[in-house]
Amino acid sequence: MRGCPWRDRVGLYFAHLDECEWVPVECAFCEEKPPRKELVSHEAACGRLEDACMHCPARMERRVMAAHEGLCPAKPIACENAGCGAQIRRADMLSHRAECEHEVVGCVHPGCEKRLPRKDVLVHLSAPVGHPGHRMQPAIANVLWTTVNALQHANR
Repeated sequence: MRGCPWRDRVGLYFAHLDECEWVPVECAFCEEKPPRKELVSHEAACGRLEDACMHCPARMERRVMAAHEGLCPAKPIACENAGCGAQIRRADMLSHRAECEHEVVGCVHPGCEKRLPRKDVLVHLSAPVGHPGHRMQPAIANVLWTTVNALQHANR
């Protein structure tokens, strides 16, 4: 075998092959035949070895795991809204963003093009600056915001 330093009688050659570290040995998961001395580390890292996703029940070959992780519906991902930081399952992100207080939304007052975090809309509507209609009483602003928000959720 290439690289094997063994030197002995020819009659012992076949017995040596049974334990020689340099003999190519077939991987249990793929077609490769690494030397026996590298088989354990090869099989531990073999891309054909099947493994379970750590976020969902799916099982697949390790070589495709990274691609699955990028799409796994159960994998927690960070909300992209500034100031939120919540870790939400990928499949639930749309519903989270529909209610996230840090989601940037447009002002509901006609003629106002202001975009601000959802949590700041009521303060914006009742502020005594900007568009004249924004000088609403907080109770009226709350009713307007709640109604518009409910209508937006109903249309999704």
